Amino acid sequence: MNGYIHIASYLIAHNADVNLVDFVLIIQIERTVLHWSAEFNQPDIIKLLLKNNCDEKMRDVDGRTAHELAKVKGSKECIEVFERHKQG
Repeated sequence: MNGYIHIASYLIAHNADVNLVDFVLIIQIERTVLHWSAEFNQPDIIKLLLKNNCDEKMRDVDGRTAHELAKVKGSKECIEVFERHKQG
C-alpha cells in the first residue's frame, strides 16, 4: 500500500466517502479504509483520514475499531497516530 497516499488524497479531494464500508463477500469482513490502513501499517493514510473527519469509532464485523486492530497487529506507528489524534 506504499504510495497510495496520493490516491487517497485525490479521492478525498473529490468528495469520496471516508467512512465507506468494504464488504468482502467471500470472507465476510466489513472494514473501512481506516481499518485496512491499520491492518497494513499505513500511518500516513490514517493521518489523512482522521484529518478529514473519518469516524474512528466505526467497528468491523469482529467489533474492533481501527485503533484496536492496529494494536492487535502491533502497528506501532499507527497506534501512535491514533493516540496523538485522541490527544488533539
